[in-house]
Amino acid sequence: MDQPRAFMSYTRFDDQHDGGHLTSLRESLSNAVQAATGEPFPIFQDIADIEWGQQFAERITEALNTALFLIPIITPSFLKSAYCREELQQFLQREADLGRSDLVLPIYYMECPELEDPARRTDDELVQTLAARQRIDWRELRFEAFDAREVRKTISAMAMQIRDALERLPPVMPTPQTEPQAEPQAEPQAEPLQERAVNARVDLPEPSVDGAALEPPEGTMRPDSPFYVERRGDQAVLAEIGLSGRTFTIKGPRQVGRSSICANFRTFPTSRSDIDGLLR
Repeated sequence: MDQPRAFMSYTRFDDQHDGGHLTSLRESLSNAVQAATGEPFPIFQDIADIEWGQQFAERITEALNTALFLIPIITPSFLKSAYCREELQQFLQREADLGRSDLVLPIYYMECPELEDPARRTDDELVQTLAARQRIDWRELRFEAFDAREVRKTISAMAMQIRDALERLPPVMPTPQTEPQAEPQAEPQAEPLQERAVNARVDLPEPSVDGAALEPPEGTMRPDSPFYVERRGDQAVLAEIGLSGRTFTIKGPRQVGRSSICANFRTFPTSRSDIDGLLR
């Protein structure tokens, strides 16, 4: 896609209301400037220049930053549109940064009371700026066909004005520069715990249990083992052991502690011989 040479700022409602008249105006003006200069003069219009999948706001900003001219289509809807006002404000800032005052080319398309009555624009700086600019009056021409003589003469005069402005521009127009982004810093590799402790000169805590007293992770656990956790089921069984005529069945999956609880039964002082006989 060619970089736009101009940016048309307008509201889609105005274009649709007049049956695509603004789209036809953009096409006619683009062709007239090409005829006057011998070079293509693409004019950005959002419905024609934003491709499927592109970010709308990003594409608008890119077009505003590369366009040489802004062509605002002045209507009541334009003056009340936050998007149009933002586009105008952004381009006016760029024009000021370039030290120019001839890059905004307004087209007065529908009558706006704010432009006709100075008292109604005292609090609107943007409207004051537009009112101070020379503008093309299209209010009557919007009802004419594009092959009408008056319409063709007006478009040709606009093309000549753009041609003359192009000749006053420097060969290369600067574009706004974004702040360079700092390259991301590489994440430091994590040190092993022991190395971090040595480098930071921090003593690791001593183990709270004697290593020699540690038990293997499998097998029966001693009743007096500090690692044995007494469960609620232990209490229920031990409460019944002292009674005669009791038979217990201990069920559970592997490594649940059946052997350990049986070993704990042998420490119960009552009826130990009977318990030993059952467990053997």
